[in-house]
Amino acid sequence: MRGGWIKICGVRDLGELEACLEAAPDAVGLNLVPGSRRRVDLETARELRAALRGRAEAVGVFVDAGAEQLREVQRALELDWLQLHGSESEELIEALEAEGHRVLRACRPGSADARALEALARLPARRLLIDAPGPEAGGTGRPAHREAARRLAREWPVILAGGLRPENVAEAIRAVRPAGVDVASGVEGEDGRKDPRKVRAFVERAREALG
Repeated sequence: MRGGWIKICGVRDLGELEACLEAAPDAVGLNLVPGSRRRVDLETARELRAALRGRAEAVGVFVDAGAEQLREVQRALELDWLQLHGSESEELIEALEAEGHRVLRACRPGSADARALEALARLPARRLLIDAPGPEAGGTGRPAHREAARRLAREWPVILAGGLRPENVAEAIRAVRPAGVDVASGVEGEDGRKDPRKVRAFVERAREALG
């Protein structure tokens, strides 16, 4: 990862994608979660995936999708990462990783309890994404548990999410020292769409802080 890994999540159409890519993030998230306001259908996801090739990694975001659904979508889109936000089992993650799929496992620790963090660190995913505590699967604008993220980041490639914005991303990186950061609502305007100025400011400040 050049100076860390920066992901912009929840892009919904080609116009929004092109505006984000001007800031040169490392990855873009395609939300495939039914009921999410950032969800894209498979055909739109195909268009976005094609536009991403050679420019940024494509990350598919899922919540409690079944094994066959994950494999079917992966065959259709050839995603670089499968980001799992639900209660997916360790066995499923192990199987996906064994098949060559890279898994970004989202976790929402509510404390820095040592035993709970040890359990998270044993997950077989390639990377952990630490998001805000609570039942919602990301995009809430609430902050992650910083101390839990900091402790995990000592020994694990942690991607920090939750409540990040251009104004606070550098401070959050200095506090946690993650391998990368992930943002959705923090770079959106009042209309809920990605704001190119916010995306550019976020990427610039995150890149500098990640070093």
